[in-house]
Parts: sequence; structure tokens; C-alpha cells
Amino acid sequence: MGRLSLQSLRETCSRTVIPIQLPIGEEKSFKGVVDLVTKRAYLFEEGESGKCREAAVPAAMTGAVDTAREQLIEMIAEADEALMERFFEAGTLTDEELVGGLRAATAAGKVFPLVCTSGLANVGVQPLLDTILAYLPSPADRPFPALGKGGQATTVKADEKAGAAAFVWKTIADPFAGRITMFRVVSGTLNSDSTVHNRTRDLAERIGSLQLLQGKTPSPVPEVKAGDLATVAKLKDTLTNDTLGDKAALVLMRGHGNAVVAPRLRVLVGRAIYTEENARLQLQAMSLGKVNYLAPGEVEKMESLVGNSGQDRIWDMWKAKAEQNPTIRKP
Repeated sequence: MGRLSLQSLRETCSRTVIPIQLPIGEEKSFKGVVDLVTKRAYLFEEGESGKCREAAVPAAMTGAVDTAREQLIEMIAEADEALMERFFEAGTLTDEELVGGLRAATAAGKVFPLVCTSGLANVGVQPLLDTILAYLPSPADRPFPALGKGGQATTVKADEKAGAAAFVWKTIADPFAGRITMFRVVSGTLNSDSTVHNRTRDLAERIGSLQLLQGKTPSPVPEVKAGDLATVAKLKDTLTNDTLGDKAALVLMRGHGNAVVAPRLRVLVGRAIYTEENARLQLQAMSLGKVNYLAPGEVEKMESLVGNSGQDRIWDMWKAKAEQNPTIRKP
């Protein structure tokens, strides 16, 4: 783990960001990871296959691994009084105490495990998924925040037998499938080719084929249940942060408080072709749920300020849909 990268993360996020892996190699030479909990190394094949084999920790990394593991143990002990007492008594933690403490501290938001991956080279992805299973809370461990009758705060448990309720956490525009809605089933079961109620907008939505995504590959399924993450294409009115489910359900999913995320990317979009309203409709038509802000009125003559929560292909997609390209520049 690069010292400057870790320092930057801790300054930006929290000092409790803690590596639970170290990379073997860096940049183009990145070829595997060392698990600090198990002290096992995983070397990945070339060719972006994602396949790996277990190996001994490289001799040149032994000292760095021991030091990083000690720092991890200290951070986990610091998050729990009982483990802190055990650490002072024994000078360390057992493997079982480390695993249990890491899971508990992660679920409580006291530590933030840091892993090493490369999507381009397909290195470290499987250990990342194993980390999610091992240390992050499952939907059954953490009820979902919601608003009940009268707007009172409540929670919804991940119960397959309860009424259907799902939270839309992302909406994207696909050049072939159109609007794709990504959602989490909070409770109950949703079925393909059925009608659900949009609790947020108080209207019915027809659901077609439900799909599970593995990377970019969709797999059609007849149903999805509490805890599942799924997608559905071409919903007419549903947008990010909406609640779908049974019409009789009285809950409204809160997500992250349904607050608009502060834009991290802002650009000025020339409106020589688009009026402000047309620009807004263009963005909505593309289902760009990550667009947080379109400034009312002009920032400069014939321009509007558009804010986005992440740097992605939003502007390219807008140009692709438009008959004439808008002018886009930094404010």
C-alpha cells in the first residue's frame, strides 16, 4: 500500500482507514495481494483472467507484512474495550479475536478496511469479494432505515415473508436497454412481469424481466428476495432514491436520508441549443440519477451549471443522444 495513498485516504476520510492487505508489486507490476489477517499471499495469473493461486508471503515483504499486521491488531483492539484488555495482557490478539474484532468494528463503523484491487488487470477482485462476505454486515444484520406512517423514523428487517419493499439506489442510461434501475430488495419478494407501487411517487410501475448483474453480464431471474441487489430495465417514472413495493406498505425507504450528495464534478453546459428546461428534460430522459444539481438561471450567458456526484460518462452520453453537441467546459 503506497504510503502517500494511505495518508491521503486517512486525511480525507478517517485515521481508522486500515489496510487488511498489502499489494505485491505496484502499478503495471501489481500481481497479487498479501492478506494481513491470514498472512497468506495470492498471486494472479496474467491475461486478466482473475484466477489466482495461494502462495507464501514473498521474503522481501515479510517485515512490511509483520509491521502492517501489528498496526491492524492495535487498531482492532482500540475499537473494543475487552479486546484492548486482552491486547495489554498478551501483547497481541489471537486469529479468532482478530477476525471477530475486525467484523464487529467494521459493522460499527469504527474501522474501515482497505483492500488492494485493479479492475483493469482483474487482480484482487476475488479477495475483495471474500472480504465483503467475511467482514461486512449482511442485510439481516442491519435493518434498513425507513419512514413509517406519519413520517416517523423506523426500520425494516430483511424478511422474505414480509411485504415487498425495495430501494432504488442507482439509475443509469444504457445505449441499448435504455433506463436501467438498480435496486435493493429490503423485504419481501419481487417477481418478474408484475406490477409494483412506487411509494415515493404514489403510482404503479410495471416490472418486466428482473436481472442480476455480474459485472456487465445480466442474468434473468424469476424473482428476487430480501437482501438481493437486482436491476430492471425501462421503468417509466421511477428514479434514484424511490421506494418500490406493495401498495399496502406504509414505509418509505430513507437510504442515506434521501439527501442530495454534494457534487464532486461541476461543468458549465452551453445552452445555445438547449433552453434550461430542455437541458433538464434531456438529463431526466437519460435517467442520469447521479446528476444532483442544475443551477436555476444562467451562471454565464447561455450556460447552466451542472453538478454530478462522480466523474463518469454522463457528458459523453448527453452528447451521444443530442442531435447537436452542447458546449461543455469547466466553470
